[in-house]
Amino acid sequence: MRQFLLWLVVLAFYGTATAQHTRRCGMDEILLQDFRNNSTLTSMYREQLNSNVNAMFAYDTSIAQSDTVYTVQVVVHVVYLKDNKYENIPDDIIQSQIDALNRDFNALNEDSVNLRSIFFPFRGNAKIKFELAKRAPNGAVTTGITRTKGSLGSLTGWDPISTILWTALGIEPLKEDFFLLTGSTGKSPWPSKKYLNIYVCDLNYANRKCASCLTLCDTCGALGGFAYPPSNAINWGPLALDRGKNDGIVIDFRFFGQNNWYARDSTSQRFRDFYTKGRTTVHEVGHYFGLQHTWGNVLPLPGFDDGCAIDDFMDDTPEEEQAFASNLVPGTVNPCDTSINTCNKPYLGIDYPDMFENYMDYSSDMCYSLFTKQQVNLMRYNLIMRRGEIISAKEVPATPTAIQPSRMKEAGISFYPNPAKSSVWLQMEKPMQKDMTVQLLDISGKVVTTQIVNAGSTHTTVSVEKLAAGSYLLKCFNDDFVTADQLIKQ
Repeated sequence: MRQFLLWLVVLAFYGTATAQHTRRCGMDEILLQDFRNNSTLTSMYREQLNSNVNAMFAYDTSIAQSDTVYTVQVVVHVVYLKDNKYENIPDDIIQSQIDALNRDFNALNEDSVNLRSIFFPFRGNAKIKFELAKRAPNGAVTTGITRTKGSLGSLTGWDPISTILWTALGIEPLKEDFFLLTGSTGKSPWPSKKYLNIYVCDLNYANRKCASCLTLCDTCGALGGFAYPPSNAINWGPLALDRGKNDGIVIDFRFFGQNNWYARDSTSQRFRDFYTKGRTTVHEVGHYFGLQHTWGNVLPLPGFDDGCAIDDFMDDTPEEEQAFASNLVPGTVNPCDTSINTCNKPYLGIDYPDMFENYMDYSSDMCYSLFTKQQVNLMRYNLIMRRGEIISAKEVPATPTAIQPSRMKEAGISFYPNPAKSSVWLQMEKPMQKDMTVQLLDISGKVVTTQIVNAGSTHTTVSVEKLAAGSYLLKCFNDDFVTADQLIKQ
């Protein structure tokens, strides 16, 4: 995995509904230029990769492994060039993006049923909530949303590719006080140590020469967004710089929110299918909490050109030769190709395929469904240790008891897929302190199957292959708790 000064999402959409062109992350070119211009930085980074990876990545996982749910303050700065429903994103679309963050960072996404069963044991729950700020820095009541009519001045665009100096300046060009240098106007961020600043703007303004743009797309381009990792974050080496007040996330208006107006009016069925669940921002927030791309950003430099050799330091994300979307055949109708396995490197004795379901890969919103457990631990650690001041609330869930039946998630137990055809994977957030009984009951209340999960276990498989199609109650209990939920057998 490559460590970047700046992270971008370049989604696999740049054309018509009959052709798909996957563009590499634009930061590849920026980082390549940085390395060519700074041999010392290149040497430092290569040394850490080759000889000091374990020390660079070491951290106290016990800090992250708790039941505490953390709430983060968010301010969304809408900086538009055209005052229309596409660029000047409405409040309800902004709220839909907050909802998407809460869905995916709390493992509440219903499409988790599409996760391939081999990855069931890896799925984690970050337990991070997001809310629009209720108070501005001066203490005034706020919606957590600012709106500004921006202008580029002498800038050719707000994307880091056309404005290379962003590599050093962060979100500086979007600020109102950048005017003295460029004549541009924007909105300054709120204190970055107290708020997660998310800018929504036109990141693709400079790409006017797009030959196959949508009719609706007046500026074109496929740059989704970018973000900055925490300063001095582990696993980022010498590139984890402190950006101070210029820390934050920037998202192109086309990819912000769920089913926004641009998507609704788009003439591209591919766009409406692939990029309408708000997961560009989910991906960027992952970077904001210190996660890297799952494949590593391969560069044409010695030691940086093999994605199977350079990992993201997560054992439970399979190595990939390159971004998943780069391996899809142009014109692919289904972007979730289960046959792709670009690196033959076993983990726990299994050579896993490329994990297109991971939010930190490049696939599409319809393919994504998980952060892994190790990714979750790292994000929680960085939130607590590196970005702790943005935490506005902490919540410790009550422990279920035998006299208080609960839903499965409330008891720290998840199961999937649901509906199921042949088997169900049961996952416990913590090892069982006592033996646990697992039962399936039909609609009449009759127990149709029973099995015991031994103390110390964290998962088990329940076979449903021989059961008739229909609705069942999945029940788990021991002396300490009773929990149950509905299971559908297909």
